[in-house]
Amino acid sequence: MRVGAGSVRQRLTLWYAVSLTLICLVFSGCVFLLTRASNMVLLRTQVDRDVEQVEQMLREEGGLHSAGLRDTGILARIAASGQPAQATRAWQVSTLNARSSDPSNPYCVEKASNGRHYYLRTAMTQHAGVAYRVTVAQDMEQTYVIERKLILMTWVGLPFALLISLVGGYILAGRAIAPVGKMARMAGEISADNLSQRLPADGPDDEFNRLATAFNDTLERLEDAFARLRRFTADASHELRTPLTVIRSVGENALQHPQDAARQADAMSSILEETDRLVRLLDGLLMLTRAEAGALPLQRTLCDLTALTAGVADHLRVLAEERQQTLVCSSTKRVEAMVDPATLQQALFNLISNAIRYTQHGGRIEASVDAMPDCAVIEIRDNGPGIAAEHHLRVFERFYRIDADRSRETGGAGLGLAIAKWAVELNNGIIELESGDGQGSLFRVRLGCARYRSC
Repeated sequence: MRVGAGSVRQRLTLWYAVSLTLICLVFSGCVFLLTRASNMVLLRTQVDRDVEQVEQMLREEGGLHSAGLRDTGILARIAASGQPAQATRAWQVSTLNARSSDPSNPYCVEKASNGRHYYLRTAMTQHAGVAYRVTVAQDMEQTYVIERKLILMTWVGLPFALLISLVGGYILAGRAIAPVGKMARMAGEISADNLSQRLPADGPDDEFNRLATAFNDTLERLEDAFARLRRFTADASHELRTPLTVIRSVGENALQHPQDAARQADAMSSILEETDRLVRLLDGLLMLTRAEAGALPLQRTLCDLTALTAGVADHLRVLAEERQQTLVCSSTKRVEAMVDPATLQQALFNLISNAIRYTQHGGRIEASVDAMPDCAVIEIRDNGPGIAAEHHLRVFERFYRIDADRSRETGGAGLGLAIAKWAVELNNGIIELESGDGQGSLFRVRLGCARYRSC
């Protein structure tokens, strides 16, 4: 059954009214049938008792023509073989007819000529060698009156029950869904500017309270997402403004001295440097955007992780030597895994270059690869200044810097670790960070897992 369109309150009211009406109909039907069955049992018991009484009187008073039998108040008709039938005075007054009953069912209902209904029983008995056919009756008009009253009460009371159920259902449905209306009003007042508001979830532990809790959890995630989006926008704007400001200043300064070739060459060099920084920043942002949109195809192959790590280390060793650092890949055994070499190489490139950037002159950076029973592990360890525990979860966010000034001086845009995290997770891996302030840093890549974890 499908209820038509309308408000939830209207549908609940209709369901409540229909259900209660059906219950009333079923209950009334059961009462009617039970009353009818009880009355029929009483009638059958009474006619059985009357038959026994008539048989006893036949035996005691000696026959069909006994005056005591005729004057009894029992509705009875007695017929004997070869003799005319005799009826009691009560039978004669009732104007009953003597219908032949079904031998298999001696009980029946007959309507007399006066319009009343009677419940009859016919029995065969013998006395002094004579066979008698005894028919007794009980007036059942009172039973019909009771049944008609029950039917009348049902049809008269049903509209009132329906009306009461509609009014009561409407009130109960309104109270039941009142929390939903309140939540809807409060949710409608929440916008991007006031995501800190929450729905009341301090009521009983019912479906509405769980709905409010789930909605609040969603709001909390949205608030966090909006906060990160605002921070990302602000950081991206700042990162773009700095090189653009430098380019503009250098260009204006060069225009003021058009004849100075050295100044012009220095200006062009600065502009190219800042442009290169802009290109790297935009490339990183474009890569993250395409990655989140699923637009970067993967080509998973069985890759030698040791050779891949050693190749990245060899490529960056020149940069480490410029800072008088030692960069080594200490693993020699072959460790293989099903990965996309291009994205994993980008992750390793960012992790090692990040270690080079933030490790002091003369420091040491070590890359190693090992195989565990359930996964392959790549570790990038340095003896730099380390990362305090409160920064462990946020260092993988875009544009996040522990020391903003130091990061800008070294040319970082705060995207390297975010890209590394994305690339590792794309290869069904996780990144673990073990570090402490002044204790160096260890970035551990586990391939075969699916989430980020900070130890």
